[in-house]
Amino acid sequence: MRYGFRTNSKFLVLIFALTCYILFFSFLSVQMNRHYLTSLDYAIFVQSIWSTINQGTFFYSSIIGMSQFGIHNSPILIVLIPVLMIFKNPEVLLIFQTVLLALGAVPLYLIAREKINESVGIIIGCIYLLYPPLHGVNLYDFHEVAFVPLLLGFCFYFLLKRNYYCFFILSLITMTIKEDVAFCIVLIGFYALLTIKDASREDKILFLLVSIIGLIWLALTFIVIIPHFNIIQHQSTLIHYEDPLQSITMFWNEKVEYFFRIFLPIGFIPFFSPGILAISIPFFAEIFFSSLGMRTNFLSHSATLIIPLVFITTISGIVWINKKIGKKYPEIIQYILFLIIVLTIISNITSPVPQLFSQINDKPNLHYNNLNTLIEKIPQNLSISSQTDILPHIATRNEVYGKFTDNVDLVLIDTTTIYSSILWDEKAKYKNYTVIYDYDGVILYQSPRLNITM
Repeated sequence: MRYGFRTNSKFLVLIFALTCYILFFSFLSVQMNRHYLTSLDYAIFVQSIWSTINQGTFFYSSIIGMSQFGIHNSPILIVLIPVLMIFKNPEVLLIFQTVLLALGAVPLYLIAREKINESVGIIIGCIYLLYPPLHGVNLYDFHEVAFVPLLLGFCFYFLLKRNYYCFFILSLITMTIKEDVAFCIVLIGFYALLTIKDASREDKILFLLVSIIGLIWLALTFIVIIPHFNIIQHQSTLIHYEDPLQSITMFWNEKVEYFFRIFLPIGFIPFFSPGILAISIPFFAEIFFSSLGMRTNFLSHSATLIIPLVFITTISGIVWINKKIGKKYPEIIQYILFLIIVLTIISNITSPVPQLFSQINDKPNLHYNNLNTLIEKIPQNLSISSQTDILPHIATRNEVYGKFTDNVDLVLIDTTTIYSSILWDEKAKYKNYTVIYDYDGVILYQSPRLNITM
């Protein structure tokens, strides 16, 4: 069996595409942050990792009032500790996310190379990098699910290569990304058990073991781990599924659009591989039966788990079509790939990239340079309440909050953005605070017990 990469001119095309993607989206992600276009989720990840390194707390974030493990069980976050320890600057998380998402093209290339040929593998890898929902994931703050395309893709690759021990080990690692990813691994284990007919008895036990361990991990997650860390009884995400029959009608147009935006760029080819595509049904149900409108945004991180499944089923769908009519139409694969390339290029009209460039150009650098200078002058030991677009820039300290909190030292507001509305609405709560900075729409209030100048 061969697992290596062919260092020929064709593979260099994929290397070039990966390099361009990483450089471009790393630059864009960092520019977004420097123009205050990142938000709450990124701030929570930055603070929870920072507090683990510097305070010895376990992924604690004052923004949510507890450890991140009180909301999601994601032990893979431990991998990010040395990354932030080495590079110090939290923006490295945005670059790291870009690299992880880009590398998701590699297992897709390998799978297509094995099932069809190398040229198709290169094209599939490049189409993946042009896929608009991937761009949305990349540019929607930072999330731990960035590990999914790479690790889940290799899980399927090792199944294809019949390297079941590597599949087993990687499945266990992939489970640690997040609880819904663990559920996906459970389904893949059952899928392998039911569909790989020539597997030995030992192999089938391994598949079953993957699913059983996954189910045990899910039980521990919801019965032990999350309740243990959920010290403030934060509402579970399950609250958005309390009335699924009513929820399915909410944001219906957006949910239908979500479905089409996911499948249209690849010509609905995955539906020719219903077996593997069935694994994605629970994750589409997670979106369709949710009352949370944000989940219907196909340019958010909610699509991360679906993306690798969509591309793996696209490869299998091409194989199925070629098997059925390839003899009669020997160039059918080329026609399908041409269709997918055209649809993907057209679909990039919906990519978030042009809009973000416009937002970056519209935001004055001087305004944010002044805001950065102000933030740097704030003593590290003081607590701050601020708005969501400022939180990522003050997250490397013990106490930061996304709303006014009693006895907080400072309140920082940028009145030039819509995100200031929450703190403005709470102004009566800090009416005794005094203004110590007011310039270019940025206002800094201090507690009556303090006496500092800026």
